[in-house]
Amino acid sequence: MQSKWINVAGMLGGLAMLAQTVAGCGSDIQSSGGPSPTPKPGPQFLYCSNNSDSQISQFAINAKTGALGFVNMVLATNGTTPAPGAAGIAATPNSNVLYVANEKSAQIFGFLINAKTGILTPTDQGSVSTGAGTEPTTMIIDPAGPFLYAVDQANDQVFQFAADQKTGKLTPLSPPTVSTKPSAGAPTQMPVSIAFSPEGQAVFVANEATGIIIVYAVNKDGTLTPTGFSDSLGAGNPGKPVWIAADLSGANLYVADDLTSSPGGPGGQVGVFEISGASLSKFFGPFSTGNTTGLPLSITVNPTLPFVYTGNDGANTVSDFEINSTGLVTALVLTGFTGVANVTTDQTGAYFYGASPTQGEIFQGLISKEDGSIANIGTGFVDTETPANPGSDPFQVLVVETLGQSS
Repeated sequence: MQSKWINVAGMLGGLAMLAQTVAGCGSDIQSSGGPSPTPKPGPQFLYCSNNSDSQISQFAINAKTGALGFVNMVLATNGTTPAPGAAGIAATPNSNVLYVANEKSAQIFGFLINAKTGILTPTDQGSVSTGAGTEPTTMIIDPAGPFLYAVDQANDQVFQFAADQKTGKLTPLSPPTVSTKPSAGAPTQMPVSIAFSPEGQAVFVANEATGIIIVYAVNKDGTLTPTGFSDSLGAGNPGKPVWIAADLSGANLYVADDLTSSPGGPGGQVGVFEISGASLSKFFGPFSTGNTTGLPLSITVNPTLPFVYTGNDGANTVSDFEINSTGLVTALVLTGFTGVANVTTDQTGAYFYGASPTQGEIFQGLISKEDGSIANIGTGFVDTETPANPGSDPFQVLVVETLGQSS
């Protein structure tokens, strides 16, 4: 493994700053001149996509307590009538645009983010169609911002777009898609999650049906070129990867895998890969979630502390792993997280949030710097929608920090 852990507290605005200094994609980072002014931390907002009605809930995060304050809701579907389908969400590094994939309507919607209030308004483009019969599910935006990628779960491909960080306009690249199959004639892959190497060199896609992680090199024009693949639980062990995440240091890729047979057992496991350029060079693990039931449905990496979390909805738990030089320390199994599936943290690494599809709620918690454990903020859960909708079926939660004035 590369370094044991790189504390990236100084990188809170790092991805946005990178957008100002990277010319194109890939490993060629070029300076634009003198040092850029450092943006002060701005307010943080949490966005939640609700799959049952395509409402995107908007919350302000209290900077002192981490508590969520409901702000507004906006539809990510056609017309003004709620309809199912809102799934993955992604924000540009400059925190100006939020995108929402709707797997039912086969569209990606764009919204401008108000830097002071967090309120979303549709971009002039509004949305782009990904084509009849497609299912855009999860998305990622490269660290410099010009490109957006979305997995098509129904057709084993990744959509490739140029993304205008000012207007939010999406323009298909040429070619507009790249396959997630490792070879021609390969069986159905079912891509479910996508992650970007923070250094901007590679994109990773988890194929749940075949248990592999596809690796792509990022070309200067934003298009992706497959470079290989790895079994999600190490060579010879294809699992069932359901969510992947890379740490901001660029060292490792983490895989939430819900394979119930050996080697991880009925509670699932986490695979850890070392990232080397556009490849996965070494495998560490797998590491058990510590559950006897309840498979991990998502994974997130704390941006400033050496902790990784999985949301284990069936067991009503969260697994808390500490990162070390050989992968992960044995998980602490944290209880009291009814139905929590998708998980994330704020940009400071101080607060934890988890979406509960079974409850229609979001858990809010304070993270311990000592062991990564989580304490309730207030009563713990808040409703995803106002008025409360227990059937909102939240799919993903995402925290965005808007930029303050330059110092």
